[in-house]
Amino acid sequence: MIKRQTRIKYVRPTLLLLTIFLSATAFVLGQKSDAILQYAAELMAQGEYELAIQQYELAEDVDHGNVHAKIGIAEAYYFLENFEETLNHLEGIGPIGRYPKADYVKGLVLFKLESYDEARTLLGSALIKEVIDDKLPYYLAVCHYKKGNLDEAIDQLKSLVQDTVPNHAYSHFYLGQAYLEKDTLELALHYAKRATELAETTPRMWRGLADVEFSMENVDAAIMYYGKALRLNPDYDEARLRRGIAYFQNGTYALAKSDLERAIDLNSRDELALNTLLDCYYALNEYEKFLITVDRLFELDPGASELLFKRGYMHFANEQFESAIDDFEILADLYPEDNSIQHELGNCYSRIKDYPNAIYHYQLASQGDRGSDISRYNLAVTYFESDRLPEACEMWKFLIGNTKDQSIKSNCETFNNNYCR
Repeated sequence: MIKRQTRIKYVRPTLLLLTIFLSATAFVLGQKSDAILQYAAELMAQGEYELAIQQYELAEDVDHGNVHAKIGIAEAYYFLENFEETLNHLEGIGPIGRYPKADYVKGLVLFKLESYDEARTLLGSALIKEVIDDKLPYYLAVCHYKKGNLDEAIDQLKSLVQDTVPNHAYSHFYLGQAYLEKDTLELALHYAKRATELAETTPRMWRGLADVEFSMENVDAAIMYYGKALRLNPDYDEARLRRGIAYFQNGTYALAKSDLERAIDLNSRDELALNTLLDCYYALNEYEKFLITVDRLFELDPGASELLFKRGYMHFANEQFESAIDDFEILADLYPEDNSIQHELGNCYSRIKDYPNAIYHYQLASQGDRGSDISRYNLAVTYFESDRLPEACEMWKFLIGNTKDQSIKSNCETFNNNYCR
């Protein structure tokens, strides 16, 4: 009994001393880690992100598992644009809402990676829990814009430029883009111009202003502003591509082709750009490049029948009549009621002097209310060339009495006077 009491007497002081020692150690380590974190934050403010990472790692070593050190490391990697490391260091920190700074940093990474739904969830949590950055609502607004929630984006961006960050150029830029998508062009122009005033050396701002001018059909102004964006950044392919489309709209096909060829890479999937380039090749009669571009577009959309029309016309213009017939025959099967396709087939067969087939397709093109006088005129000429003069004369006389096209009427009168009694 005496021994048991003796053991209790000496154990209790030992446990008490151990507890005091551990508490004191934790307090000292906590103070030390806090000092290191403070120094790391100062380095972050100076833009010394790599040195800041070293200090945050030291803080984590001193105070193992320090969450704020982990978040600091992640944030430094974000500023170094090493997004993979940022996400690695935020892994397993805790559920959404526990550490607003972690939600914020991860949200920024996902924003940069264009995962706008996830970014919006995380940034929204950070905004609710703690105001970290006065531009945080900007990122949320852009998430709404990118997901097509234009009214929400406009409301949030207007609040920013009117109250919080009135001189934030990108808020004005996205306001202009949102109003542009809503076809509210005067407001789009107002905010786009303001963005260029606030960030006149940023190419995107001039591209945004050019987009609005183009939508307002001020094509020359659009070309000028796309050019300004390109002077600031000659490698800005998006601005070059859009200027190419504007040049095409303006009928400057050679300049349009030059811009589009430079902006579109071999693996481009931008159908608008490729179709515009295709139309440039057609306008400039660059046959081989035209055919290559048609093939690229067919890879993207094998069922694009309008490409068969364009290719058929290009074959015809380059006297590749058999190839043109192949394309128009496919179209005739797809659209048996389309008189214009039958007309083009008549033209093709006429050029290779296959008069029976030419007559057959011109007859189909001439039938019904949609039959055109040019098809009837070509039919009459084909009758004449194939020694079917009575039928030719009958058609010429019909057209003299019925056509409203003075050129066709005059030609028919000449033929009729020379060959018909």
